[in-house]
Amino acid sequence: MNTPLPTYVAFHTSDRCDARCLHCDIWKLKESPEMPPERLAGIARSISRWLGPIMIQIAGGEPLISPNAKALMIECARLHMPMTVTTNGQHLDDHWAQLLTGWKVRYVNISLDGFSALHDRIRGVPNAYKRALEAATRLAGRGIVKPRVTCVIMKENLDQIVEFTKHVCETHFDGIFFQAMAQPFGQTPRPRWWQDHPLWPDNLDHVGSVIGKLIQLKKMGYPILNRHEQFEAMRAYYTNPEHFCMADCTVGEHGLTIDPDGTVRLCPRLPNIGSALNADLKDIWFSQSADECRRTMRRCQTNCHLLINCVFDKDQLLGTTRPTP
Repeated sequence: MNTPLPTYVAFHTSDRCDARCLHCDIWKLKESPEMPPERLAGIARSISRWLGPIMIQIAGGEPLISPNAKALMIECARLHMPMTVTTNGQHLDDHWAQLLTGWKVRYVNISLDGFSALHDRIRGVPNAYKRALEAATRLAGRGIVKPRVTCVIMKENLDQIVEFTKHVCETHFDGIFFQAMAQPFGQTPRPRWWQDHPLWPDNLDHVGSVIGKLIQLKKMGYPILNRHEQFEAMRAYYTNPEHFCMADCTVGEHGLTIDPDGTVRLCPRLPNIGSALNADLKDIWFSQSADECRRTMRRCQTNCHLLINCVFDKDQLLGTTRPTP
């Protein structure tokens, strides 16, 4: 297998999270051990030697409650490696805004799923919406870091998502990125999970109409970050989530993920391919276990959140999901 170099490395610096989201169960899990902060700096240096200024994605859990996130960002900034951070915004105070600005973090993705009352209910935390907007205001006011919204399309927010999109795009946010509803993080993968999940949309016509309106807003110039092809794949996914929307899974050829304890993965559903604590990432990336994992992923016929959302590859769309001219 001719393996390309990764285009990103994602660090899940912590499994801990103080939100109680309806569409995520990470907060219900026993916390994973976290690497010593100094180990993160060493991994960042090895990545820089191997790949140069590659994109570093920092997430969790909630990354801003872990000292590992700060240790990692300090080193990445020193190495001039571009960074993105995904956060619920609850801890992004003036101190964090100053740090993120000083480190020139490229984007901060703030999770928002609707207006105030709805967002607070989905997140299970009072005043979550207010604090997230305050976080975006702090960042935008400093003029370097670009705050963006990530929003999950689900049953609960379909009625307000179009107006919500207009609102956030006209305030302090640089843009908005939509994700399709996926099996909640932290759950054991199971077939047809959507059939009994209360947040899965049950009105497919409504879903199709909302996605169509979002496409129109994008054409009108609103900074919606999804491609047209990705929206069309989402429409097919919601219509028949058991039908595979993509020809092949190429996720394992784009990048890798490092768990809080140093475990390295290409796919959250498959066995890990090594540990960053006792092996160099370059050796792990080109290892036999990584090649075997990629071959398994290529044959996979499961619609997962990575294919639909995070590592969408328009060249892998099946013909039936390609947008009509």
